[in-house]
Amino acid sequence: MPTDSIRPHHAAARILSEMCAEFGLNEPEGSDLEAIEVTGVSSDHRSVEAGDVFVAIPGVRTHGAEFLDEVVEAGVVAVLTDPAGAERATHLEVPVIVIDEPRLALGHVAKWVYRTDPEQPRLFGVAGTIGKTSVSYLIADLFGRIGVASGLSTSIARRVDEQHVIATLTTPEADDLHALVARMREVADRVAAIEISGHALSGQRLAGLEFAVVGPFTFSASDDAAADFFALHRLLLDPEVASTAVINIDSQVGRDLVEAARIPVATLSADPESGADWLVQWNSIDGGTEFTVRGHDDRVVASHITKPGRLAALNAAAAIVMIAEGGWATEQIQDALDRTGGFDVPIPGRLERIRATGDGPEVFVDGDERTDAIRGSLEALRGEGADAPHLVVHPSDAAAIEEFAQLRDLTAKKPIVITRTSADSVPGLRLETDAAAALQRASRDAGRGGRILFVEPRADALRVIDEGEVVDPTVELVRDALADTGW
Repeated sequence: MPTDSIRPHHAAARILSEMCAEFGLNEPEGSDLEAIEVTGVSSDHRSVEAGDVFVAIPGVRTHGAEFLDEVVEAGVVAVLTDPAGAERATHLEVPVIVIDEPRLALGHVAKWVYRTDPEQPRLFGVAGTIGKTSVSYLIADLFGRIGVASGLSTSIARRVDEQHVIATLTTPEADDLHALVARMREVADRVAAIEISGHALSGQRLAGLEFAVVGPFTFSASDDAAADFFALHRLLLDPEVASTAVINIDSQVGRDLVEAARIPVATLSADPESGADWLVQWNSIDGGTEFTVRGHDDRVVASHITKPGRLAALNAAAAIVMIAEGGWATEQIQDALDRTGGFDVPIPGRLERIRATGDGPEVFVDGDERTDAIRGSLEALRGEGADAPHLVVHPSDAAAIEEFAQLRDLTAKKPIVITRTSADSVPGLRLETDAAAALQRASRDAGRGGRILFVEPRADALRVIDEGEVVDPTVELVRDALADTGW
């Protein structure tokens, strides 16, 4: 079974004939659909369970119908597919229901089977080009401080009650997402933070879901990406999808989304001249960032977060504003943060701080290898009044390592790039073939009280669950490198 699949433990059965009636589907001849009970939905042959309807969808490389014999053996009670899939299913003994667009139907069928209720739990959808994962974690964390049971789904992991699984997609497929929400309802989660990717929007993964609040739509990408971002994310600003939105208007595309919205919108900005409904002010302090978010009707929340820089303050403010716009009083939010000492949320691979023993260097692990994202992280680390940080990048195969040389103006020494290419040297960079050696070199350079940014885009994929505990090889690599350097 895929590692990120979480299902309800006590799914109430639906009757297959009633499903056909609900969606106006033609019942296949020769089958007694009134006698068939449905307890789940799956579009992935690896995750089917007995009692499922298997939705066979055409993909880029394969059609789900290629796995029909396998899923029937696993106990599916019916197949929902397109005409091409039905041609491969003539030999099956289970009912085959034909529909022109099974992908479009997937989320709505899953909603019906799992009885998805927009009030149980209330969903907070987090979208944008940057900060989505952090804001999702901060929303769930803040609800915990308030005393509200919450679920979480991000590009890193899914969490329901005490169950944690590593994510394979930023946003699950529609069937998995409705199953996840159903499990949250079973354990009495009142709210859930759901990270929303662009692929989820273009791939109909949110079909059948209704969000209490969506936001903050923080945009930090090239102008060339703005049109596609706008076209996809305006889909969230529809009364059939969400009740209200929080939109960061520090970008033009954010301001355009406000104009396009068909639901109530609260605007957020760090620019005092923006006229936003909520204004964020921030200041670097030792050990993080303090911030104030001030809204209309004299609503104010002031606190701090143990991550550095402007983006950290904006992420924290976005979480606060989304919860406030969702109906919780700012006084309640302020009290929760005061009682618990502000935001100190470990978010794997998102400027994740790893401290050496004593007064040795600190390493900040981040998974975003885009040069503009690295620049923002370096500026955040430098913005606390510290010396310029050191940079180690372990780029993916697709990255052009020469681009990292442009970051030299923000680093204490030439950035170190881990590469197995045949290049002897690249102007403005130092090259290493081994990650441990690169980190040890940076640790010696940084010395006491120094800071190192380690960019590892593989960090999320390397993380695993072992006996219920998260094992992070990237963190272990950093700790070992610090220890081997004498820290």
